[in-house]
Amino acid sequence: MEALGLPTECIALTQLLFPNATANVKVNGALASTFTIARGVHQGCPLVSHLFLIVAKAFNSVIKLSVTAGRIKGIRLPEGDWY
Repeated sequence: MEALGLPTECIALTQLLFPNATANVKVNGALASTFTIARGVHQGCPLVSHLFLIVAKAFNSVIKLSVTAGRIKGIRLPEGDWY
């Protein structure tokens, strides 16, 4: 998010949505002990799709810069287009 130039306030608000997240799962029909979620977000969270797009955009930018700098190259498919 920082790499895309999003305001620090926006990043801080996003981080506030996921403090000390915990979960538990059913194992053989019984709830297991609660555990801390160290990475990721809650299932069904409406923010997930937006966070995914932010990461995808940053990843795309890194790839484009690497192609421009000649560090990586595309491959030519039989139709002749570059991918």
